[in-house]
Amino acid sequence: MLASGLHIGWSIGSPNLQLQVWFENVPDGEIILALSSWFIGAVIGSFIALFILPMWEKKTIYYVGAFISVIGNAPLIGFPNESIVIILCRILAGVSHGFIYITTIIHASENAIKEIRGLILASIHFCIIASVFTTSIMMAIGQEAVDSDGYEPNMVIGIIGTVYSLLAAMCVPCLTYESVVFLIERQRYSEAIRNIIKLRNESVETWEIKNDFDEMKLMVVEDVRTSKSIFKDGNLRPLFLLLLVKFLFILSFNYSLNMIKFLAVDEILMGHWSSAWLFGIRLTAGTFALCFMDVFGRRIFLAVSAGGTSISLLIYGFLNLGALDGSYVGIIASEVFLGLGLGSVADVLFSEAFSSRKKVLSMIVVTVFDYVIQMALILSFLNVPTRSYEDAFVFTTGGLMIVITIFLYLQLPETRYMSLRQTRDEFRLVGNATYSRQQPPQGITSA
Repeated sequence: MLASGLHIGWSIGSPNLQLQVWFENVPDGEIILALSSWFIGAVIGSFIALFILPMWEKKTIYYVGAFISVIGNAPLIGFPNESIVIILCRILAGVSHGFIYITTIIHASENAIKEIRGLILASIHFCIIASVFTTSIMMAIGQEAVDSDGYEPNMVIGIIGTVYSLLAAMCVPCLTYESVVFLIERQRYSEAIRNIIKLRNESVETWEIKNDFDEMKLMVVEDVRTSKSIFKDGNLRPLFLLLLVKFLFILSFNYSLNMIKFLAVDEILMGHWSSAWLFGIRLTAGTFALCFMDVFGRRIFLAVSAGGTSISLLIYGFLNLGALDGSYVGIIASEVFLGLGLGSVADVLFSEAFSSRKKVLSMIVVTVFDYVIQMALILSFLNVPTRSYEDAFVFTTGGLMIVITIFLYLQLPETRYMSLRQTRDEFRLVGNATYSRQQPPQGITSA
């Protein structure tokens, strides 16, 4: 995720690409391809997950992902200004992210205890934003060093991405425990129990471990009886809700909106350092969300983060439309609210909404939707960079976010402290689901 964040920041989180050497005398089509290439690779990688996740163990997937990530970053060290190399490397880096992201979400959710599942899943988005912040710093330094020899932002990003990927590969053998659900599905029960014992840092099987194992085993048995189709067995509701959650996040974090934000704070935040300042603010606020995701629950974080962001954008839009001073305050406020957890909540809910039998394909549909919309927004801003477009985009974004946030707050269940079996039923409104719009007490059961 750290390596992926570098490439996400390169394409939709930096206003300084036009100052790089490779950017000069490059056709517009090639520039668009370079910006979109990571997302193209991520779409390919997402579909790869459909074939490898049911068959391969997590260690194998992580090794392959790390290897592809290395060859997607290392060439940038030697060829930082070759547009073809940049495009190919970003496609490979996207492929790696495509199946690793889905694998990590599933793996983390199935092995985490319910009391800290929010913290663990929220850390995935936190890592991505941390690397987006890193990229914005590298790009800003590159602009200041534009007249000096020896510093190439793409080279530095290639070095950092390669190091991250190699470190990931080195951590796999000692820090990876196979998914308990994966083992139960293959009737490797004793190995599943041993993994739970290790993950809970216990020496023997306790009653709590036995209860967790029985709950997951029952979930697998129930899911096996259902169809693999993502359009049956009540899966349409969680699929629709997660598409809306992901769309809400896309509205808040995309190339078009980011470029508008950077331009809005250009004068007060040192110009080319504007992206670094804004992502630094978001990262700082994200630390709070990371620590309290399991304290306040998912819905309240989504409502505060998305609602606050939309209102901040509308305030900026009205002030900017009237050419009033201080419009940048709305942009800075939006970054604070975004840091409070919209992206993190999306990942947490992503891990909880679907049954184990439909999870992979459902997640592929949602992630591919994300990447396609991101590419469409890159194309729209590059081809229609007018002031009227920017104003319309800000107001449309803020308005849509308010409507979607209210709808989701009313429809999403609160899944804090629930097992995956319980969250599955809460989203589908079937079985013994209580569909609690309030935060449930710790230890709630639906069995």
